[in-house]
Amino acid sequence: MYTVEQIAHLSNKENHRIKYDGYYYWWYSKRNGKWQKHCLKSFDSPINTLGYIKYWIYKYNKMTIENNLRLSKIVDEVIDEVKIYDIAKSDLKTIDKIESILCFKPYATPTELTEYLHLSKQNIGKHLKNLKTAL
Repeated sequence: MYTVEQIAHLSNKENHRIKYDGYYYWWYSKRNGKWQKHCLKSFDSPINTLGYIKYWIYKYNKMTIENNLRLSKIVDEVIDEVKIYDIAKSDLKTIDKIESILCFKPYATPTELTEYLHLSKQNIGKHLKNLKTAL
């Protein structure tokens, strides 16, 4: 298994080479500053080797993009949590706090709202009922 950093490094085509030993073609990749065999399988032609390299570079690129998207999603969630706690500490009316929190987290459960606002479920329920009738 590779780390996120190693996958990002492997997604760069400059970090791959093909070497011929007189009998077979070998795929090498640069990891941790050293060229190492990337694949234990030998290849009969440089075209086959290149095909494997292109396929895996595409896969490594895809993994890198997915990892970046996951990371940005985590960061966005943390930023939203900070904003929610700022709203909870503000001097707004409780119903306005709930409405603002629901803008950031539309599917927040009453239990989550009680944790943010330190109110009882019954009190949160009354405010949610008032919000529904106002709509």
